[in-house]
Amino acid sequence: MSISGGLRRAPEAARSLGCGAFQMFATNSRSWKLRPLGDNEADEFIEAKKGLASFVHLPYLCNPSSPNPSVRKLTLSSIRGTMDLCNTLEIDAAVIHIGSHLGSGKEKGIEAASEMIGSAHDASWSTRLLLENSAGYNNSVGSKLEEIKTIMELSGSHAGVCIDTCHAFAAGYELNTVSGARAFAKSIRDNFGGIGLIHLNDSKYGLGSGLDRHEQIGNGKIGAEGFANLFANREFTSGSAIIEVPGGEIELRENLSVLSHLLSKCGVSLKGPD
Repeated sequence: MSISGGLRRAPEAARSLGCGAFQMFATNSRSWKLRPLGDNEADEFIEAKKGLASFVHLPYLCNPSSPNPSVRKLTLSSIRGTMDLCNTLEIDAAVIHIGSHLGSGKEKGIEAASEMIGSAHDASWSTRLLLENSAGYNNSVGSKLEEIKTIMELSGSHAGVCIDTCHAFAAGYELNTVSGARAFAKSIRDNFGGIGLIHLNDSKYGLGSGLDRHEQIGNGKIGAEGFANLFANREFTSGSAIIEVPGGEIELRENLSVLSHLLSKCGVSLKGPD
């Protein structure tokens, strides 16, 4: 949801769509600079989001897996600053991409990300940090669930996990078959116990492509049947989910309609605002 015109615009827009959860950037998605809060902006936002699950995505520039000292310094500052802001705004959880090891190697990247997540943590935060799985692009860290589990364990297990369906499919998880969806759900249970947040996105490209290209639900390579296979597993129907697909309000409404239909076939209803 856009925050143009003030932070409260995001929950207001989500509520108008009948959503029970929303995600936003609390600051510029492609800048290291934190967006300062205006007078009464936090109070207005907290009031506007009552009855909604709220999530923030950290800036895309953040790279916890980077070996570059200057990038690591900026990333650490961005994580701490954004999480402090989320805490003030009473956000439920914040999502971060684990990033790229930039050629230093997967093991070094996991170590770097673990150190970053562990050192950034503040016990006073009520907002939880969620690590998002990657699509398996070159030098990426976190495309396999076991890598994210290792990072969580080495960092002190303060973080949770955000599962993006497009990323998982692009990384080679066969979500579009009954057996593949069941195996993926079991791997989530085995590694994490559950999911902190789901990003429900179809994939423009095929299984194992390594390409992070989102598509409308049912129109991509996962397909409507693939999502129905996922929804047969409780891990994908028991928590909050966010749609991150191309387009605007019209496309969001269309995707919500498709999801509502697919979920209803599994005996599950979309939950709107409280």
